[in-house]
Amino acid sequence: MEEMDIGNEENNDKSSPEESVDNEKNESIENKDEPEEDMDNEVDDDQESEEDDEEDADEAEVKALETSLAQNPYDYTSHVALINKLQKMGELERLRTARKNMSSKYPLSSELWLSWMRDEIKLATIPEQKAEVVKLCERAVKDYLCVDVWLEYLQFSIGNMGTEKDAAKNIRQLFERALTDVGLHTIKGAIIWEAFREFEAVLYALIDPSNQTERKEQLERIGNLFKRQLACPLLDMEKTYEEYEAWRYGDGAEAVIDDKIVSGGYERALSKLNLRLPYEERIVSAQTEEELLDSYKMYLSYEQQNGDPGRITVLYERAITDLSLEMSIWLDYLKYLEENIKIESVLDQVYQRATRNVPWCAKIWQKWIKSYEKWDKSVLEVQTLLENALTTGFSTAEEYRNLWMTYLEYLRRRLDRCSSDEKKQLEVLRNTFNRACEHLAKSFGLDGDPNCIILQYWARTEAIHANNMEKARSLWADILSQGHSTTASYWLEYISLERCYGDTKHLRKLFQKALSLVKDWPESIANSWIDFERDEGTLEQMELCEIRTKEKLDKVAEERQKTQQISNLELSPSQNKKAYKRKQKDTGKWKNLGAYPIKIMKVETHLKPKIRESHLNFEKKDDVDIEEEEIADVTKTKLMKKVLKEPNIPPPPGFKAPESEQMEIDYVHEVDDKISVFISNLDYSASEEEVRNALKPAGPITMVKMIRSYNGRSKGYCYVQLTSKEAVDKALELDRVPIRGRPMFVSRCDPNKTTRESVFKYSCSLEKNKLFVKGLPVSTTKEDLEEIFKVHGSLKEVRIVTYRNGHSKGLAYVEFVDENSAGKALLAIDGMKIGDKIISVAISQPPERKKDPIKSLGGSTVSRTTFGTPKTLLSMVPRTVKTAATKGSAIATGNGAVPKMSNQDFRNMLLNKK
Repeated sequence: MEEMDIGNEENNDKSSPEESVDNEKNESIENKDEPEEDMDNEVDDDQESEEDDEEDADEAEVKALETSLAQNPYDYTSHVALINKLQKMGELERLRTARKNMSSKYPLSSELWLSWMRDEIKLATIPEQKAEVVKLCERAVKDYLCVDVWLEYLQFSIGNMGTEKDAAKNIRQLFERALTDVGLHTIKGAIIWEAFREFEAVLYALIDPSNQTERKEQLERIGNLFKRQLACPLLDMEKTYEEYEAWRYGDGAEAVIDDKIVSGGYERALSKLNLRLPYEERIVSAQTEEELLDSYKMYLSYEQQNGDPGRITVLYERAITDLSLEMSIWLDYLKYLEENIKIESVLDQVYQRATRNVPWCAKIWQKWIKSYEKWDKSVLEVQTLLENALTTGFSTAEEYRNLWMTYLEYLRRRLDRCSSDEKKQLEVLRNTFNRACEHLAKSFGLDGDPNCIILQYWARTEAIHANNMEKARSLWADILSQGHSTTASYWLEYISLERCYGDTKHLRKLFQKALSLVKDWPESIANSWIDFERDEGTLEQMELCEIRTKEKLDKVAEERQKTQQISNLELSPSQNKKAYKRKQKDTGKWKNLGAYPIKIMKVETHLKPKIRESHLNFEKKDDVDIEEEEIADVTKTKLMKKVLKEPNIPPPPGFKAPESEQMEIDYVHEVDDKISVFISNLDYSASEEEVRNALKPAGPITMVKMIRSYNGRSKGYCYVQLTSKEAVDKALELDRVPIRGRPMFVSRCDPNKTTRESVFKYSCSLEKNKLFVKGLPVSTTKEDLEEIFKVHGSLKEVRIVTYRNGHSKGLAYVEFVDENSAGKALLAIDGMKIGDKIISVAISQPPERKKDPIKSLGGSTVSRTTFGTPKTLLSMVPRTVKTAATKGSAIATGNGAVPKMSNQDFRNMLLNKK
């Protein structure tokens, strides 16, 4: 027992250290738990502080955006940024306010509308809130054409249809509106049709099976929807037709529908769809706004040829949705609606949308004012339009002036309709004229109406409609004081008004004053005055008019003569010398014009010995008249050309070549042909320095020899000597580089004309990587073509074909690096409209160059070898003589030429002796 007690004690002693360790561990764990709780509290505090910091930063950003919008309410980017930030913060009330502010200034995009509609739909629980959502959806579908917006509106309406008697009818009407707006959308229109059919199918399933009449009516509705949808060219309509066939074998078997009519409409619509798919592909593949605009215009042109107003309207809506800032699309759309639809409610809505999207387009505002006049709107409504237009801010004074003129024309036409209150209307019109002039003067000064169009219209209105010539004369005094007193056209306008509505006393004073002040065309004033006195004046008045006009015209002629003399003195001496020499040549060259041919022949016969004398001695000119000098000059030129062709033959004694030709002779000895190039087609005013700058990429230039005429004027070509043959090759690559807008032609230097050939450096074979473009506007530049074609692949070269003067022919060659890119560009760009022209694109294959020149009648390749030998071998012997000669004793030689005959042979031929 004692042993057992001792063992227990030992066990107790052994266990006590372990228990102590466990206790220590538990205490340490408990002590550790306390700091962890403290750390969690600290982390929570940190997160809360970070969230507070983020909220403060967001709030500061919102405040900054709101301040920016307060200063500039039309900052579109700030509006979008504020809406996104408030949506992220979850500030629903402020978000609603921001959206309302933006929608009052700009039309919202479909994404912004969808986001706004979905937020409001989630919050709408009571009928009043749901009614506000309906109003919001109505605004959304009016801004831009969007299938998704309509689908959201329809789904909301179906979800809140209720159990009223006309609930289904209201939904059907809403679906019909959606089909009218987007049902003919070729790509997405089928979505609305399918939603409509699904809605009708659900209603069919809810009908009591015992109610066969109502079920039959519902089946006919579904079948009619299939029939209408399959008659429209919509994407994936093959699947719709398959669904129709499946429906006919199922629930629709009992429906009374003519399947032949449905299938016929389907086939016609499918063929229409296939014709429209290429245009849809162009729209989808367009990468820039310019390409997209061209694609839509081509598509619209095609649709207008077919004349379906529904599809044309939907296509215009799609175009203005994708290109909402393009003025030309809006103007075309409005023009189409005015000419074809002519419905006031439709037009007015489009005008409102157009002025919200492109308010800076003055033409739209002008058309809207004229439309209001057609619709007999009140003056207050038209004036409101004018005030709204003036606040938009146009870019030019001309746009403001045209807007004012449109409104003034409207008020003037009201004078004819409101004859009972004419004085009041005249006063309103005068005040508007005055306001228009003040507005333009305040905004633009004299540039607001530089030609005084509004003042002239005001003066005509006072004279014609108010019978107030005094006011009209006062207005014309203001017009002439603005720098127009020396211009005849203004005086003639004033004179015409005075002659029609004034009196002769003021008119004669006006003629005298105009004649004394006009500088540009006083003859017109004189002729007008003379015509007036012929019609209405007395003899004394006519004589006075003739005296005054003669004095003025003589004075003008004297001043013009002095001006001409001063300009002649400013001419260079070489130009005066040239004019004098040309006059001498004219008097001598046409000396015998009209004389009898025999006399001319005699004169030439007398001159021949003198010509020979001049050949022997060119320096004796004192005893030779002008005509002999001209003939001697011609002979010198011929001798000089012979020297150029045969350089080994020395010229005759005393021969002096003309200066310009001497320069070409000197060139032969100065320039090394192997390292030189010939530059032609230069502008006559081009300098050697400009030629050097154009040829800089070829390397150093040792000499530029510009060929000039005797008076020092360039002949349009020159010789350029480089340093090596490699430099010549580089220079040839610079062919057609423009100098002063004119392409220079670079070719190898070959002074021998017999061996010189014109080389066509471009290939005449089929090149699949090169495209030939024709029909281009002449204003199209190389950069324009590069922008159009580079989107389809890497370009190697773009070359516009020009005339010698550098003006475009409307043709171009576009070379791609590979054939695939060229093929893509051909398919995408062929038929594109650039400016007002439709271009044509094809694979390049120029026609073969003609190698042999076409000879003229009697032409020969045999060159002249001796003086007097004809250039042609065409026989000039009369047929009668030639026939008689063959019968006579003369025998033709082998080459066809007849040998000389003696006097006896001629005698025998004439006497018919054999």
